Amino acid sequence: GNGASNFTIHNVTRTDSGSYTVNVTITAGSDTAVVNLDVYFLPVFGVVPPELQILNKSATFTFNCTPSEDGYPAVSMYVFQLNGSTISNGGNVEITGVSGSILTVSSLKRSEDSGNYTCMVTNEAGSVTIATCLNVL
Repeated sequence: GNGASNFTIHNVTRTDSGSYTVNVTITAGSDTAVVNLDVYFLPVFGVVPPELQILNKSATFTFNCTPSEDGYPAVSMYVFQLNGSTISNGGNVEITGVSGSILTVSSLKRSEDSGNYTCMVTNEAGSVTIATCLNVL
């Protein structure tokens, strides 16, 4: 044949990341090349919030969206939403933590703060969303 050779990794996982050395030898001599493989993966949540949280009016609601594993590359964005609308700092809302990974809503109001909360965490591998429903009594 033509002496061609291939190296294939099937079902790549993050543990396959690293440097791979290729040695080529022919009658005229030999050469070596190093190839670096970076495997991208999504952030991982070891603990997710309960599906439903019930709190009293005037209480404080905290939604921690910090992944147990950041993924690779690192998280580039956190987006909190209430009923599909993006939430930002201001009023009784504060977003803190690493890169804005914790949402705190203080002095809860029944109509304004009840609903479906989501947090979308994004890195170059894609996005992961966690959710909880808050019912303010």
